[in-house]
Amino acid sequence: MEFQEDMQRLVVFDVGGVLVELTGMSDLVEWTGLNPDEIRDRWVHLDAVKSFESGAIPYEEFGPKVIAGLGLPLTVDTFREVFRGWMGELLPCAEALVASAKLRNPVACLCNMNIVQWPEIRDRLGVESWFDHAFISYEIGMVKPDKEVYEHVGQRMGFAPERVVFFDDTRANVDSALACGWSAHLTRGTGDLRKKLVALDLV
Repeated sequence: MEFQEDMQRLVVFDVGGVLVELTGMSDLVEWTGLNPDEIRDRWVHLDAVKSFESGAIPYEEFGPKVIAGLGLPLTVDTFREVFRGWMGELLPCAEALVASAKLRNPVACLCNMNIVQWPEIRDRLGVESWFDHAFISYEIGMVKPDKEVYEHVGQRMGFAPERVVFFDDTRANVDSALACGWSAHLTRGTGDLRKKLVALDLV
């Protein structure tokens, strides 16, 4: 796939927390006593999460391992019941913001997502159709914040690192993307996203 033109940039969006509400965050705050930033950092580095979201372990193994890794006061059945509903509704104007960015540049999503949650929001909310390409961790076998996933996206889309702009709600993912040469921006929700898209002259 070759999109790049002299003045174009590749605009890459995370989905959960940027375009879609993460309803599970309040559950994790309650269960762990950590604040949201601490939870995001723990979550992306947890071996069970990385293994599940890269497609390396089945769903049956994920629940017990994440409960143990985070010390959650839950049974496996309870965790599985609530986990399926952790991706909520579209945040205000999410589709319109992506569509506006797509008028001038190719757009992609890069998500740490799993075989349980991605098909559910893909079918219910239709988000996959918004993008020129959807990079979903369990489908490509790579997860943020590992360096290889940013290199894969740039190569697949035909863009040098300095021509990629990225929006994500987790500091570790943003920092890793910055280290790979991307223009990466910590972004929480569509209000924040709109301001940054305008400031970067992407809409």
